[in-house]
Amino acid sequence: MTRQENGTGAASSLYPAGTEWLADVGLGPPHRGTFGDLRVWVAETTFPAWPVAEARDLSLNCQKGPNLINHRGVLSCAEIEIVRRLRRTGWKAGWLATCGKRNPVWRGFMYTPMAPKRSVLDVPIKVLPPDLAALVLRGGPSGWPDVIAWDESRGQVVFVEAKGPGDVGTNQVPWIAQMRRARRLGVNQFVRVDWTLR
Repeated sequence: MTRQENGTGAASSLYPAGTEWLADVGLGPPHRGTFGDLRVWVAETTFPAWPVAEARDLSLNCQKGPNLINHRGVLSCAEIEIVRRLRRTGWKAGWLATCGKRNPVWRGFMYTPMAPKRSVLDVPIKVLPPDLAALVLRGGPSGWPDVIAWDESRGQVVFVEAKGPGDVGTNQVPWIAQMRRARRLGVNQFVRVDWTLR
């Protein structure tokens, strides 16, 4: 890949050669789009809806309400389903979650870039490997994309931001912009996934 292709002006072993990784996890085909004032790849997908109403709870279901997903009879969410798809195709992946941490099933899909000073959880959230934690924190202490995935055999790391029905938030834009300015995030390393329920 050329320097122009990776979109940063700098060569790096962490950049995927293209967007093929999206098709590998059932998130393609991507198209050019915007996120805030940034140009990004955008892909679409659908998930089966959870059939019953759940009480909104920040610590158990991130107050997702009508946007919860049915994974073979197990309560899930878009971030977890994207992690599942990535893991099935050989990526190591995790949700950089800030909520839902008291849900014992969801917790197995989560990562954090830094261990908390104290925690009331019986099983703590897994901490990212030091090099990946440093990469995430390079963009700032918050505003990370939802999902990080890495493939050590290919030296690749990618990020996914999941946007469901009615979600127009752009809290991740400053993180992405900072990472691009620091030449730590190539164009092909980030995708916004717009998802709907069926």
